[in-house]
Amino acid sequence: MDDDRTQLITLSVPPSILPPEKRSLGSHFEYISASLSHVGCVRTLNEDSCLELVDHQLWLVADGMGGHMAGDVASRTVVDYAQVAPFSPIFSLFAEQVENQLIGAHKALVDAGKAKGKISGSTVVAFLAHDRQGLVMWAGDSRLYLFRQKRLYQVSRDHSFVEELLAMGGITPEAARSHPRANVITRAVGAGDELVLDLNIFELQHGDLLLLCSDGLYKELEDSEIAAFMAKSVSPARIVQDLIGTCLERKAQDNVTVVVVQVVRPGSVDGVSVNRELRALSQAYADCQISWQFYRNTRRDLIDKIIRAE
Repeated sequence: MDDDRTQLITLSVPPSILPPEKRSLGSHFEYISASLSHVGCVRTLNEDSCLELVDHQLWLVADGMGGHMAGDVASRTVVDYAQVAPFSPIFSLFAEQVENQLIGAHKALVDAGKAKGKISGSTVVAFLAHDRQGLVMWAGDSRLYLFRQKRLYQVSRDHSFVEELLAMGGITPEAARSHPRANVITRAVGAGDELVLDLNIFELQHGDLLLLCSDGLYKELEDSEIAAFMAKSVSPARIVQDLIGTCLERKAQDNVTVVVVQVVRPGSVDGVSVNRELRALSQAYADCQISWQFYRNTRRDLIDKIIRAE
């Protein structure tokens, strides 16, 4: 894509290089994000897509379905529509514009499906931030998690067959993971006559970490494992790399896409966390995981962050 703010890093090999981190300064918080998408260890086509539109504080993950020349096109269609949503400094209006674009993507996919005689759909989960507020909108089983004060919360709720069973008390969470209809979703962009997106708005706090992901992540990792990775690092890039790397170590059966957004007060610095990141950075360079140039530039940024805060 022409705009590197929305560049999707899609890998077919283990993520040995840290993804770039992108920054955006809002009225109350600074947002630092990173993303990676991987085809996994079984499939030959990556049907996931993601978006980091940091200047507008919009992040998104889409997981396509329909097979070759269908699922990948569907998820890219969702991203293509979302990234041109007209920006408004009024949060409610911008959220409506994003919703309108997703509805536009839905109609385009429905029309294309009718023309080809084949359904082409995609899940979507989008996170928007403004002032002290965060908003998530979604359809399907791609998720938004919030990691706050060492606890992981699932903010979105899956539109899926097993989620409906869970809500009715007809199945346990343990049984849901291995249920034969675990992959059946009940709502998606491009499926059905009308797209209805669920919305949830919540207050953001300094230190929050937001995780957007396709189901390829939580199929391989328990929530407790996801929380452990998010607790041990303050770097979105490192969290993204560790999560996807662990999925690949477990021979990921599905595509895996992860976006992590960190929320911090401008100029705020946690010296302990920065020193932890410096040690992790040195270890990554010693293990030949990152280049000298990346090591030196990132180390300089961390040192400058400390100096600016003094």
